[in-house]
Amino acid sequence: MNQSAADQLVTGNRADFAPRLWELGLAAALAVYYTTRWAIRAGQGISWDQLNYHHYGAYALLHGRLDYDVAPGGMQTWLNPLVYVPQYWLVNHFSPIVTSSVIAAVQGLNFVLLYALARMIFRRSAPGLAAGIAVLSGVAGMSDPFLFSQLGTTDSDYLVSIPVLAAICCLCWAIDGGKPQKRQFAAFGLAGLFLGLAAGLKWTCFVYVVGMTVALAALWRILQMDLRRLAFYAAGGVAGFLATGGFWSWHLWNQFGNPIFPYWNNWFESPWNVPADFRDTRFLPQTFRAAISYPFQWLLGLHPTSESPFQDARFAFLTVLVPIAAAVFFGKWIGRTGGDSGEVHGSAIGASRAHLSLLLVFAVVSYVIWLRLFAIQRYLSPLTLLSGLLLLAALEYSLPSRNASLAAFVLLASFCLYWMRTEPKYWRRPYGSDWFGIRLAPEAQQPDTLFIMLGGGPMSYVVPYLPASSRTVRLIPSAIPRDSETELSRRAAEILAHHAGPMRSLSIEPLQDADFADLKRFGLVLVQQECRQFPSATDQFTTCPLTPQVPPAAKDQAP
Repeated sequence: MNQSAADQLVTGNRADFAPRLWELGLAAALAVYYTTRWAIRAGQGISWDQLNYHHYGAYALLHGRLDYDVAPGGMQTWLNPLVYVPQYWLVNHFSPIVTSSVIAAVQGLNFVLLYALARMIFRRSAPGLAAGIAVLSGVAGMSDPFLFSQLGTTDSDYLVSIPVLAAICCLCWAIDGGKPQKRQFAAFGLAGLFLGLAAGLKWTCFVYVVGMTVALAALWRILQMDLRRLAFYAAGGVAGFLATGGFWSWHLWNQFGNPIFPYWNNWFESPWNVPADFRDTRFLPQTFRAAISYPFQWLLGLHPTSESPFQDARFAFLTVLVPIAAAVFFGKWIGRTGGDSGEVHGSAIGASRAHLSLLLVFAVVSYVIWLRLFAIQRYLSPLTLLSGLLLLAALEYSLPSRNASLAAFVLLASFCLYWMRTEPKYWRRPYGSDWFGIRLAPEAQQPDTLFIMLGGGPMSYVVPYLPASSRTVRLIPSAIPRDSETELSRRAAEILAHHAGPMRSLSIEPLQDADFADLKRFGLVLVQQECRQFPSATDQFTTCPLTPQVPPAAKDQAP
């Protein structure tokens, strides 16, 4: 059989083989079964962020406490809580094992989108080949150490990845040839909408908004873009952001004069905080050499971008293959006299150059922005999920034949599956009868109590279980210099001065000299002899009475 006949057999004479509904339904069923089963076996996930602000943020939003308590979750108190409302509702209404199963099932939908995206990109291949590519690329993408660590937990990184992947699906559908113009416009608008929804729910997703926008501009000719398509995309993005993040940015602007308070306050200069950006810079590479080395450190089991250990080979291969693919692409582009924008790529697997170019440029731009701004591993979730498809896209450009691309893809994807390691028990515990297992001491159940949070550690998850009439104040939120004078500190002092009920401390760690200095600064004394303790499933809380400090002059005048 000659090469032309073989190509026709593989690609089905370029006919379109769209996935059937039963095919997508089967992919969804298998993905949901796997993710829920894994979450049940791994145990209940209790992350630092959940204890610090996930649960409290949703509680404050739903119960009108946004301006009532003062920074119980530290700097993260002012992150948009909307994405955590469904998890909050599940935690309060169902057992932990049911709650985790539902969350894991939703996270499993990432695989369905990866499968649908691959089938869409390779829909001119024979159905069996396209389905095999879709399964392997989806499994390679889902074999993500941080997906496994978050399955069934309230962490949102693999929830906001869903609208990002949906946006890519819409764009890949829109840029394919033969679609009615109105439907193309609608697809561009829907893609922008999904990206806007993701960015509104979690600001770190702006990385992918910028990455996709740059990709559309850079590939303007190849994608046959025009201003109308871009306008629909932009309008959808604005609408999506306003739907999920507009209300929150307005609240922060109205309350603090900074729509992303407290972050980037060196730009907005809100008097409620010190002029700093408050970015987490722990994982940022200090040199260009370090930045290049990150994927290879992940390959070796090092984790410069995360507190928890993991091992991942996918980005090491991509770091090598993507530059090769770019060199081959530009070499062919320079060497040809004319070009097409949507024809099937020369390897004959059945993907168009437009689709592959969009994936690769989007991924490279987004990765560079992520590396420059955050370098926090879990914020990379959309790209880690796309890594299987990105491997195949890079191989398509790098290798000269279809068979070589497919063979290399199967080998590399299989190695990545074998090589991946994670810590499934990181922040996990056996399932209990309720999520947090809080057992309040009688002293903590007094109504109208003002609780002063002291020490470090995440503990705002206890606030919803305190009396509804109580109030919580963290005197010095994390990352704010203790000697600073801000509207936040003045707000805390004002609440202390006007509170008429009992006051108590609240902590989960032994108090340090700095905590007692904070109390002295705000005129409070801790009565250590009357401290009481009460447990949760993960912590031991200590609460002590607080009394106003008596000035020396008043002591001298006392009878």
